[in-house]
Amino acid sequence: MIKAEKLSFSFTDKYLYKDVDFSIEAGQHCAIIGSNGTGKSTLVKLLHPENMFRHTIESSFKKPYSIV
Repeated sequence: MIKAEKLSFSFTDKYLYKDVDFSIEAGQHCAIIGSNGTGKSTLVKLLHPENMFRHTIESSFKKPYSIV
């Protein structure tokens, strides 16, 4: 399971995501679809545990963590 709460990310004044909540259950498939430059790769990078962000992400593969 992957769960994001209040996920936000911006470049200067442009928000790619603001206060987004979602969860993906174990075994569930998910597709990220969008035009070039809309933040698909950025979202995947934000969900990686070694990246720094200010939101709580939970994963069934690792303990829940929050980097502030």
